[in-house]
Amino acid sequence: MKKIINKRPLKPKYWILCEGETEECYFSIVKELKLLWVQIQIKKIGQLPWNNKKRIIWEKKKIGYSDKELKETASKVFFILDADVYSQQQIDEQRRILETDNIHLLYSNKNFELRILLHLEKYAKEGDNYIREIKKHKRNYEKWNSSSTRTILKDLIQNNLKDAISNSENLEKINKGISNLSEKNPYTLVYKLFSDHSKSTPASSQSSSQTQSNTSS
Repeated sequence: MKKIINKRPLKPKYWILCEGETEECYFSIVKELKLLWVQIQIKKIGQLPWNNKKRIIWEKKKIGYSDKELKETASKVFFILDADVYSQQQIDEQRRILETDNIHLLYSNKNFELRILLHLEKYAKEGDNYIREIKKHKRNYEKWNSSSTRTILKDLIQNNLKDAISNSENLEKINKGISNLSEKNPYTLVYKLFSDHSKSTPASSQSSSQTQSNTSS
């Protein structure tokens, strides 16, 4: 009689690609604090030549994921981008090339510092210097992976992550109906990375609520 082996389902994996040091630092802290129910791999790859399909395929192989793995698990690939350095035409080209390669584009307009500021404030204004606004709350913040910046980001992620998600969702509601990303300002989609596998709701409370639901039915 053959022994039945119960295979444990593969844990989903997130590949997070980013252009700069601040984003790389931010998500390395998310990984360190284990705030997502997934494995996380982070890679800073800088800005890509968006019309160079071969370069993107090469980067994809170097990162080390396969389309087969994405289909068999809930794994995803995200690219974190600052929208302020691109025209609308370039943004559309980015979408066309990368989304056909299973890479989800998460823009911030105008830059990733907006995402950080939303840990601290509910609203941000178009044209704001977000680094300056962050410094009003955290005067030692700098736009690179320094020890002081890392300490600040870790504190914000540990204590204000839910605020950042809620404030980002609010900005999306404000920009609803606007089709061009360049006109959505301020705007960030980075919060969507936390939508499916966030630990903001503990697994114990989820299973508890499911148990209560099953009992009542």
